[in-house]
Amino acid sequence: MKSKSILIKLFFIPVCLLLNFPAVGFAEGKLLMAITFWPPFLIASSDEKYGFAGIDIDILEGLEKYLNLPIEIQQAPFARTLEMIKTGDVDLISSVAYTDKRNEFILYVPTPYYAVGPAFYTQNGRGHLVQNYEDLYKYTVGYVRGSAYFEPFNSDAKLKKKSVNSEEQLIKMMALGRFDIIIGTNPNIAFDIKNYNIKHKVMQTQYIPEKKTSIYFGLSRKHNNTILQEKIDDYLKLIISNGELNQITEKYK
Repeated sequence: MKSKSILIKLFFIPVCLLLNFPAVGFAEGKLLMAITFWPPFLIASSDEKYGFAGIDIDILEGLEKYLNLPIEIQQAPFARTLEMIKTGDVDLISSVAYTDKRNEFILYVPTPYYAVGPAFYTQNGRGHLVQNYEDLYKYTVGYVRGSAYFEPFNSDAKLKKKSVNSEEQLIKMMALGRFDIIIGTNPNIAFDIKNYNIKHKVMQTQYIPEKKTSIYFGLSRKHNNTILQEKIDDYLKLIISNGELNQITEKYK
């Protein structure tokens, strides 16, 4: 099945405003961004003008004004968004964790804007079955294709892992018993479980990894984006220092 692509222009800004902006790797005077639904950072919302809401969208609206650049968004499964950044088909990605492999094709904006934590879920009444990392070897663990969670899980070839395209698919398959265990990140997966009205069917395992993972904005290394990287970093530092980022994240708790 082909993934649905959605183009979204958050604001229209005259191209003449770009004359004072340094030459960076964007086409036709706009930034192209790839996203995947990942609540509460990226939420499908029919109530919103463009069908999206969430932490990242609120940040992007301010970033677009700060840069004097229009941003267009393409929606695709997460693994596909990584491929689009890798090939240079898009300029920007958000809600992406750092890995050495990704760093080969993603120019990370240095300042992280949130930290998420890995979490394992199973069917209701079975949370006691996974009390430590070693218990994971007994089960098939579902995960979202292309996602990075924590080490040693990411690189552990001994685990029985099976990937799917989206967290929504992952959660619903687990609720139906098609996965023994799934991994996600909080607050994301808890937000989704609540919204899908399956909280009574699933529970978190007793084993909760202590690892926290910072998430970043990233740019394609296919383009000369170092100036844009600095500009975005300046904006993130600004909204962190003035409390605006905290106000944004509080809206979605």
